[in-house]
Amino acid sequence: MGKSVHNVTLICLAIVFDTFPLSRCLSNSPHLPHKAPLSMPEAIHSLTTASGKPVCSYALGGAARSSQPSSLPYSYYQRLQEMDAINNSNKETVGAPFYFYYNPHRYPAFMSGILNDICDSEEISRKDIFIASGGTDRSISSMDQRLNDALLYSGGEYLDMFVLEYVCPSELESEDIQLAIEHAKKWVKDRKVRYIAASTHSHTVGSILASYEGIDALMLRYNMAHKEAAKSMSLPACLKHKKPVIAFTTTRWNALQDGHKSWNIAVPSTGDCLSFALSDRLQLNVEPNSESNIEEYEWPIKIVLHSSRDEKELDEALTGLRSEVSDEEIQEWSNYGDLNWNNDGFDEYPEEREQNTT
Repeated sequence: MGKSVHNVTLICLAIVFDTFPLSRCLSNSPHLPHKAPLSMPEAIHSLTTASGKPVCSYALGGAARSSQPSSLPYSYYQRLQEMDAINNSNKETVGAPFYFYYNPHRYPAFMSGILNDICDSEEISRKDIFIASGGTDRSISSMDQRLNDALLYSGGEYLDMFVLEYVCPSELESEDIQLAIEHAKKWVKDRKVRYIAASTHSHTVGSILASYEGIDALMLRYNMAHKEAAKSMSLPACLKHKKPVIAFTTTRWNALQDGHKSWNIAVPSTGDCLSFALSDRLQLNVEPNSESNIEEYEWPIKIVLHSSRDEKELDEALTGLRSEVSDEEIQEWSNYGDLNWNNDGFDEYPEEREQNTT
């Protein structure tokens, strides 16, 4: 396996060196991005805090299936601060804390930690952290209510990202999703929200949403056992439209670490699963243009969303996360993911996986 970098000196280099188009560097931009060298080639858009700091490639999410302690959000913040202190001599940064939650009422302990220890802290500037939430209801009144709920737990003034959650294929046949995007764009104009994103389990849907002008980022399902459709459909589209991808279900709800009956050697750790999602650059199905080739394309997945259940699991994830993974290790874990996982009931659109399996 590839060498693990335990002080995580490189986990956010992919984000730090991303660039923004000039239009997003204007002073009146609600995104308030950091400045990047204009001589660099145009790249996939970065996500930054309101103060301009690039976000960490590890995003801490609220866990709907388990209980997280209220101390976890601050522990995450502390770990990143400690890593930055270690990396200070190299003038590198692991990035700003990125918190994500669905309905804030589902995990009161986790949310109290974000509210009391992060947003209301005199030690931490709200502009130096990134908070995202969203909702599945597309009605205007429900979206407004969900935004108001999210604002209560994110400092009250603005939410960094609002996610139109779990967009399904049938929604693309109606005008509801486009109306929802237009309504969310008004929030951006009013500076209540800085970015608009959409999440989906369907890579067919993801490939279409990537082309929507009002969508700044995509949250897509990606893991060792669920990658073919993404590489063939949604990720090339995100690359084409320069949309950063936040990968979720990177551990397949911890099933990947539990092993497979047909695999008799070492199974991946949580860090391996997260690193694979950030580094699986092999066989991305895009057509190189005349001035480039496949090796020069960026890998669109910039952030992995993971819901650590406690500090121990958080430490395991952060210390095991690497930005540089060898092609040999990627191939080994890809082979592991190619085993038959369809009988675990975790594929919402199994036909996409089957149609794109080579």
